[in-house]
Amino acid sequence: MKNLFKLSRLQTLGFLVSAIAALTVFSNHQTQAQAFFKPEPEDEKKAEIFKKIYPKENFVCLNATIEISFDLDSRTKDVTVTKMVNYEILSLKENLTYKDGIFYNDKSKVSQLRVKDGRGKMQNLFPVYQDYQSDGVFYSDSKVCSFFVEGLHKAEVFEVTYKYTYDDIRYFTSEFFTEEFPVAEKQIILKVPNWLTVEFAEFNFKGNDITHTNVAGKSENTITYTAKSIPAAKNESFSPGGARVYPHLFILPKSYQYGNTVKPIFASVDDLYEYYHSILLLMKNDATSFTPFVKDLIKGKNTDDEKIAAIFYWVQDNIRYIAFEDGIMGFKPDDAQNIYKNRYGDCKGMANLLTEMLKIAGYDARRTWIGTKSKPYDYSMPSIAVDNHMICTVILKDKKLFLDGTEDFIPLNEYANRIQGRPVLIENGATYLLDKIPDAGYQRNTANTTMKLSILDLKLSGKVEVDYDGEEKTSIIRDYDALASDDKEKAMLRFVTGNDNNLTALNIKTTDVKDRQGAFILSYDMLADNHIVKVGNEIYLDVDITDDLASMVIDTNRISGLDLHYGYDNSYKAEIEVPAAFKVDYLPEAFAATSPYISIQIKYENVGGKIVYTRKITLKDPSIPKQAIPEWNQLIGKLKKYYKDQAILVKK
Repeated sequence: MKNLFKLSRLQTLGFLVSAIAALTVFSNHQTQAQAFFKPEPEDEKKAEIFKKIYPKENFVCLNATIEISFDLDSRTKDVTVTKMVNYEILSLKENLTYKDGIFYNDKSKVSQLRVKDGRGKMQNLFPVYQDYQSDGVFYSDSKVCSFFVEGLHKAEVFEVTYKYTYDDIRYFTSEFFTEEFPVAEKQIILKVPNWLTVEFAEFNFKGNDITHTNVAGKSENTITYTAKSIPAAKNESFSPGGARVYPHLFILPKSYQYGNTVKPIFASVDDLYEYYHSILLLMKNDATSFTPFVKDLIKGKNTDDEKIAAIFYWVQDNIRYIAFEDGIMGFKPDDAQNIYKNRYGDCKGMANLLTEMLKIAGYDARRTWIGTKSKPYDYSMPSIAVDNHMICTVILKDKKLFLDGTEDFIPLNEYANRIQGRPVLIENGATYLLDKIPDAGYQRNTANTTMKLSILDLKLSGKVEVDYDGEEKTSIIRDYDALASDDKEKAMLRFVTGNDNNLTALNIKTTDVKDRQGAFILSYDMLADNHIVKVGNEIYLDVDITDDLASMVIDTNRISGLDLHYGYDNSYKAEIEVPAAFKVDYLPEAFAATSPYISIQIKYENVGGKIVYTRKITLKDPSIPKQAIPEWNQLIGKLKKYYKDQAILVKK
């Protein structure tokens, strides 16, 4: 299930390439019409100023206005929403092309799209309205209106306007202040009629220049939010998610008055569940086609765990997950028989199939809504924006098992960090159950490396064994599975060496990658070049093969903090036999560093003719806020410096 806050325009750029190719036939007249453009002196000054402030940007939004009004559809009795959107955009370079895409779906539409150029003339646009696709997969309930304007001059101010309507206020969940380019000023104006009760919550306002006013009128209240100097939204690696990073308004419609009756929308979780449940009732599940298969699948399985795991793992292994997390989409799961037949589906469809298969096996299985950690909301604000995912819950005697079919290779009774600790809404007929996913903590995720090495022809040679568990295990298996082709041996070799020409790995052995229970163990014989240097009677020894985290210096100019997906408690131990003709002359002193997010302990020891090197890195909290990045970088800088220090052996 995808979340319901507005899609960032950043997500349209890849899709726009194909749409623009289809439109280029219409572009020549635009370039010719712009050929005689002369910018206003004031706009030239603005362009120079903004270019110094934002040297990497092509556009700046000078003024954006989004005026939002509400109405009541007399036919459907649904509250509708209309947004009149206006952008005044300044081009900072010569001969630019402006590309944009506006997402909509079956509950919304885009109309009255206009672009006025810097000479005040309307452009002849040829927008493309079509289904959104990702990696060749179409999503019938997610569509995009894409368009572009070519031949824009430096210091040209052009205007983009359009009308955006929601047929149902439930799907109007948020309004973001950010765009894919910097915004000098943006106003969000909400005209709330007296017959409508709606609440607004402010997210990520801290550190941004955002103010608001509230003017009460006879028939409506006008609430105006004004934001200034808002930086551009960026696609950043390890981002916690747009809703946790960018300033936005969360819109929660509570109720409305129709005649003398007050009708709830999302006044409570009861209303939210009633809406969800009404959608589930639209399903037409028919288990006839897969009932014999389920019975055969659990044949010979004696315990509840064995039977549930057989079904859970079959869905993981055989149903392809095709959906993506962000976007506006319907909440109705596809019918279970369709998912079973097609062998693909989104999270809703997979959860639905899991539920129906488990029911055949005799279990109390329920479809369950959940918002992943990318969502800053919970059920204290009942809205469809709270949830962006669906899983299955099995109520087994006095405990609950939460099954996420989209998590490949995850064992029964374990949960991905992205849903750990998150509240869930479990179907229960006409009522519902509220619960929370257990939080296993970082201690569950481990990768423990043991090396027994010797020095052979100025190379490190010996045996390596790595034991993976928790999310470190599922992560490694997924990486291997993604690499694996017909030649799995070559795929594993690429994984082990990381295509490092200085590493050679032989006799690679693993435990069964399909065995989800217990640790995943990887062992091999290693030969490492470029880790030993001999100078006269001395040998300089670089013991740490991986230099873990050395590359994790974070750009302090990024917009967001970091979400490193999960915490872990990893260890690394290398024993290197000292050649008989040499003795240990120098070992680096122990290293220790700690912060609220990470702790590192490293030491060298001279034990019985061996150098014993141990490293323990514990990522206690994978969510690192932006303000903590300088401290993080300082710690990593010290670690990198320590890695450069080397053990020294001297000839006896």
